[in-house]
Amino acid sequence: MVNKRLINTGAAEVPAAFDPYANFETVTYTGNGSTQKITGYIRKGAAFNGSSSRIDASNSFPTGNSARSISFWMHSSGYLNGGVLGYGAASSNQAFEFYVASNSLLMTFYAVNANINYALSANQWYHVVATFDGTNFIAYVNGSNVYSDTRTLNTGTGTFRIGGVPWNNSGEFFSGKIDQVRIFNKALSSSEVTTLYGETYASSTKSTTDIFGDGSGVALYELDDSANGTSPSQNVVETNQLINLRAINYTSGSTWTDISGQSNNATLTNPTKPTPESVHFDYANLGAQNQYSGNNVSIEFFIKTTNTDDDYFLTAYDGGGLIAGEMILYIPNSAASGKPYLRVTGSTSSSSQLAFNHTVVQDAWTHYVLVYDSSLTGNTNRFTMYVNGSAVTTSVVGGVDGFDNSNFMGDSSDLFIGKRGGGTDYEEMDIKEFRIYSKSLSSSEVTQNYAASAFRYDGTATNVNYLGMAFSPSLVWIKDRGVNGSNHVLSDSVRGASKFILPNLTNAEITSAGGTLSSFDSNGFTLAAPPPNYDFNINGNSYVAWCWKAGGAAVSANSIEATNATRSANPDAGFSIVKFTSSTSTPTPPPMNYIEHGLNTTPELVIYKDLNTTGNWRVNVPAILGNNGGLSLNLSDAASSGFTYDFYDPDATYIGVRSNYAISSGTNYIAYCFHSVDGYQKIGTYAGTGTSGNIVTTGFRPRFVMYKCYNGAYAWVMVDSIRGGTQYLFANSSNAEGTYSILSFNDTGFELLDNTVTTNGSGLNYIYLAIA
Repeated sequence: MVNKRLINTGAAEVPAAFDPYANFETVTYTGNGSTQKITGYIRKGAAFNGSSSRIDASNSFPTGNSARSISFWMHSSGYLNGGVLGYGAASSNQAFEFYVASNSLLMTFYAVNANINYALSANQWYHVVATFDGTNFIAYVNGSNVYSDTRTLNTGTGTFRIGGVPWNNSGEFFSGKIDQVRIFNKALSSSEVTTLYGETYASSTKSTTDIFGDGSGVALYELDDSANGTSPSQNVVETNQLINLRAINYTSGSTWTDISGQSNNATLTNPTKPTPESVHFDYANLGAQNQYSGNNVSIEFFIKTTNTDDDYFLTAYDGGGLIAGEMILYIPNSAASGKPYLRVTGSTSSSSQLAFNHTVVQDAWTHYVLVYDSSLTGNTNRFTMYVNGSAVTTSVVGGVDGFDNSNFMGDSSDLFIGKRGGGTDYEEMDIKEFRIYSKSLSSSEVTQNYAASAFRYDGTATNVNYLGMAFSPSLVWIKDRGVNGSNHVLSDSVRGASKFILPNLTNAEITSAGGTLSSFDSNGFTLAAPPPNYDFNINGNSYVAWCWKAGGAAVSANSIEATNATRSANPDAGFSIVKFTSSTSTPTPPPMNYIEHGLNTTPELVIYKDLNTTGNWRVNVPAILGNNGGLSLNLSDAASSGFTYDFYDPDATYIGVRSNYAISSGTNYIAYCFHSVDGYQKIGTYAGTGTSGNIVTTGFRPRFVMYKCYNGAYAWVMVDSIRGGTQYLFANSSNAEGTYSILSFNDTGFELLDNTVTTNGSGLNYIYLAIA
């Protein structure tokens, strides 16, 4: 059973044998009243409306003069001015921003435009990369170097935003789509840029954050169904932990529970929790510092200083005379000396300060790791400070080199976060994580912890849709979510983009010069401007589209009596589309319209529609409803034995319609055929219980479920994971989307939360189509 996009073998990621995402997709979109491409680039892409859409992922970007690169795909839907993405605030500390203005792509540093001015064409995807090695900026578009510059950047503060200018919440938004945003903590080489430019959905590394395998890939936003980001490791190093304090594990009270397993809980004074991922307090007591001492020690913390005083961060010092083994880690105000330093008292009771070449930034999250390795030569060389994953240089300030290995953290005084032990000098700060290890973390372990800490926070999306898919759809079923009286609209590639039918009505096929769709595209579809009285792309309205992949271009199908038979079949997905014309002869017995369906096993569910005349849709489910049993898709009626002469039972080769449904010779029909596929698609039944908690097992996590009570006159219900189990539509009704806790999806099926007759009535039976 496979229902993931990739299989992780423990080594390299390889494509799954069968990929549900390459065969079925649900997308939601907002109409624009004109031609609109419902496509992404890799799979889906985040769509921004130009007026309010944005994704905010606070502080998810390497800052200052540290090396960094960003890679993304963009698709401008017009020439509206707006920010594409960036990091920073409206000040001289702004780090960078990409901006679209007057048909050109610009890059901005400190609110000063760089001379890129790369001309853009509307409705075209572009791959953009910016690299910075600490001095040199290079910009690439579609793999080519289009701009180079030498700059020194201050450390940026503020928000990393996708889809708008990061410092403006009321304007300068991007109109278009963005996909596959990658962040690196190094300057990419030109060959690595080429690799990213060549990435497609077929690439086995498309969901791999650290795509180059060197720890440089620190965040990936695939933008498929959400603004969630991934990091190369969701776990910090766990070996040799002496204490592990994480804000998300802190609830309330004065005790902050150590999750290292060593029970070294912290005692907090005046704690608060400003966000779910941070803790604020006056100070914390970690107990005697010598319980954390040893030949090798690493101290890690992820903090944001919030005042302008020069104060203590971590101390084992009572404020009296020099005592061997005492230490102070001081995080000063950036407006003063600006450099954090460590003061350690050696065995001779002399001390010196080791300064770290890093300018502290107020109100910005910073990840620090102080590593002590006694095996290194030279006392000062035994200390390395990493800031945001990168080592910084050190220098001795005053005094003598008194960093005595045997006395580092060696006395029994209490270790405090946020104040000097014997005084009241408090460091104002928020903290996300604090850890001490009885080992010297390697640079790769520091990188791992930094990635797991700094880049695991998901973005918050506002008014963003996720458009596109990993295949060219053959069947697109659209419904306006918010308008009562708006009909379902269905198009398929076998009949062509200019033709559509209405699943909730009896109408014959409708042909429009513009059609519902302008085209079926390689990774989605393009909407046309809506003709009068049909609702699938009205400006500002919200829509859902369910999309199936068949077998590409239609081919001729074998038939008996029926003519003009064509089909497009996807046997692996258990889905095919069949079009045919009923027999023009009138033998006795009545015409036998048998048509080859193209699947490798017998269809379990076939949906038919007469295209030329007004008439009900027919749904044949013989194995469940009995021989020749049927329902009507456009009605809520129960199954009827009156359909006996509508269908021939399908077999491994053919479907067929009989005289009751093949009303007249020369009538055109369309049929949509489904059968179960292990781990992907299930046509089944369940019995209603009348109580919440009725569990239906499919063998996979569904993304789409359509169900109908077949022994009662109740609606066809359609739910999907994109809209959530609380939003539903009726296939046989033009009603707007309803909201109610109907069901929830799980790894092996779905659970019915509703006890009404439409969904889960006692004594009632239901059929369903579930798709992973």
